[in-house]
Amino acid sequence: MIAGNAAGEVLPPYVVYKSKHLWDTWTNNGPPGTRYANTASGWFESETFSDWFFQLLLPTLTKIEGKKVIIGDNLSSHLNVDVLAACKDHDIQFVCLPPNSTHVTQPLDVAFFAPLKKAWREILSDYKESLVGSRSNVLEKQHFPTLLRRLMEKISENSASNLISGFRKCGIVPCDVGPLLERLHNKHNSVVNRENVSEIEKLFLESLENKRTEATQFQVRGRKKKITIPAGKSIAHGEIGSADLPGTSGIVTAPISKHSQKQRANEVSEDEESDKLPELGDSDDEVDEIQDMEEEIEFNKKLESGYFAKSAAEKIQESGLKDIQKSVGEYALVLYDGKPYPGVITEIEGEMVKINAMVKSLKFWKWPKKGGEIWYSWDKILGAINAPKQMTKRGLYSVLECDRYWWN
Repeated sequence: MIAGNAAGEVLPPYVVYKSKHLWDTWTNNGPPGTRYANTASGWFESETFSDWFFQLLLPTLTKIEGKKVIIGDNLSSHLNVDVLAACKDHDIQFVCLPPNSTHVTQPLDVAFFAPLKKAWREILSDYKESLVGSRSNVLEKQHFPTLLRRLMEKISENSASNLISGFRKCGIVPCDVGPLLERLHNKHNSVVNRENVSEIEKLFLESLENKRTEATQFQVRGRKKKITIPAGKSIAHGEIGSADLPGTSGIVTAPISKHSQKQRANEVSEDEESDKLPELGDSDDEVDEIQDMEEEIEFNKKLESGYFAKSAAEKIQESGLKDIQKSVGEYALVLYDGKPYPGVITEIEGEMVKINAMVKSLKFWKWPKKGGEIWYSWDKILGAINAPKQMTKRGLYSVLECDRYWWN
């Protein structure tokens, strides 16, 4: 839920997750003042709207003298007895827009949400291209607040002018029906080829589907804590752990268990998965994949600092590689398709070097049975590394210098 006024001011967002429970990691690093709630459906219900009104909107309106007007659509969840009674007590008028008209009469729909959606697509694209985002077919909830804060910061420069423009185009402030009628006339005279639009939408969805990771890698999750709050209520991140929070019983720490890799592969839906406890494991090697909460915090720091926007070469160089000696048998990192791979030099001819590169196998590396040798120019060699360390009898290796990039 995002709300703004004709002066160009935007309230902090109110986030509703589709989930049976609310977890503390879903509230970290969001925009200042943001409140978080959850419902089984994921929609704003009457209790949720009431909570948004009393927690975010009413405290703002009570600071303003004179008559206030709330403009909303005709959703039944907005017609709340408690909300209407509070509006009467505080000289607030609640105005409902005509049905099926918000695309021309709702200021945020007219001038605010379009640039917001454009910025959100760019942020999501960056996330999906990052190593963490590419391992999942969904946007995981613990990453959402950080991305939401980036979104609000990105649109902040023009949000005020866009809001003011939206109220003007809808004929609300200043009160003038002329701009609205002019836009309706232009919309009536415009012709849109829906057949072409549908084809574009189809191609766009196909491109998104092709970008999905065919085999989802292990999802490394930190420990998270359940937040117990009454149904229909919300919480801000700063209130977590507060002993005097009304109607709450603190935070319950969820136990951590493990199950086999084969069970992990049979993933549940996104909504069900969000409520599952963090589970990881490898039945063959008993490799413990569960990491502490510090890794989740470290990921958020790197996301904020723009770490994932850096090139692979920049990230590898930060790890401190050794200088390459340009000799056969030397182990090195080679840049292939924008990502670093460990390998060994098998042949050198002038400005070209042949590398037998390893391939990824979950969290480890292995030597390919065939087709691993490729010629590269020396500028694709990032630096020398130590010999890969064998970790299992099945021929899986660990490459410390490369793992810093792949797993961080």
